[in-house]
Amino acid sequence: MKVKLVSEYAQLPTRGSEDAAGLDLYCPFHIKVPADSQKKIPLGVAVEIPKGHMGLLVPRSSMSKTPLRCANSVGIIDADYRGELSIAYENVSCSDYMIFRGDRIAQLIIVPVAMVDVLEVDDLSRTERGAGGYGSTGK
Repeated sequence: MKVKLVSEYAQLPTRGSEDAAGLDLYCPFHIKVPADSQKKIPLGVAVEIPKGHMGLLVPRSSMSKTPLRCANSVGIIDADYRGELSIAYENVSCSDYMIFRGDRIAQLIIVPVAMVDVLEVDDLSRTERGAGGYGSTGK
């Protein structure tokens, strides 16, 4: 996958291990996320995701040890997007939180996408589950 570094201290994405599903993304500068607030953090890279794929931009699991929570759960990066990647974090604590240049703060997972056509119909095929949702199949 092609990656363009778009800020002075940006780093190429890396894998934490040989079989890691996600590419770790680094913060390219020091940034303070004020208490009880949200901050959009540019990641210093732009990517060219292969056609027929998309990127899922998610927090690294280690971010759960901090007071930061991803503001929109998951970011969808389309294959035709060429801008700088960024992630929005909300600081849920009463204290400011510092992210330092070089901290791995997100990961990008590349997955195939089924490009389906949309067809309006009057009825859908029946299934055993039907319209049951939100816990209808058990806990």
